[in-house]
Parts: sequence; structure tokens; C-alpha cells
Amino acid sequence: MKRIPHWFLLLLLFVTVHFFALAQKVDGGNSHSIILDEQGQVWTMGRNDHWQLGNGSYDNSSVSLMLDGLPLIKSISREYDHTMALDEVGNLLAWGRNNYGQLGF
Repeated sequence: MKRIPHWFLLLLLFVTVHFFALAQKVDGGNSHSIILDEQGQVWTMGRNDHWQLGNGSYDNSSVSLMLDGLPLIKSISREYDHTMALDEVGNLLAWGRNNYGQLGF
């Protein structure tokens, strides 16, 4: 398993703190983070080897990426290598690693 360089984790922390002022909720750990902003948009950053950023690639990102195409989100949760979001009408969206069925299918 690859180790994440310390400079990357510090950069990730800096970017997360920068968005904290605009964020309704921040959840981070295991080398990826998600942010729910006041407008119901989801932003992700960090490691992406299991598609946990949900941006359509497996590329890691040291900058925050807004996820296009999601409905307005009211709640987020980040787990080990997957992410979940609850939209404003109650639909649950999930993406990332699913080796034990953690995405619900």
C-alpha cells in the first residue's frame, strides 16, 4: 500500500480549513475528505484509488473538486474508502469502494 506524503496531508488540511468557512459540514480521514457547502454542493479531495472522490476518475486530487451532476445534498458521510450523501428528498447516494457491500448492493 502506498503511503501518502506528509506535504500532501498538510495541503489537504490547509484546503479543508480554507473551505471550512463556507462549509456546512466537513468530514475527513483515511486520506480523503468531503465538504458540503451552504448551497448543497459536495466537494471532495484526497486519495481516489477506489473512486471515493466520485469525480469519474481514479486520480488523486490535492485540490477540492466540486462534484457535478448531484442533486442538492443535505447531509454527507465519509467512511474508510467510500462516501455517502443524502439529498434533499431523502435519496441516498453512495460511491467508492464496495468490496464488502458497504454501498448497499
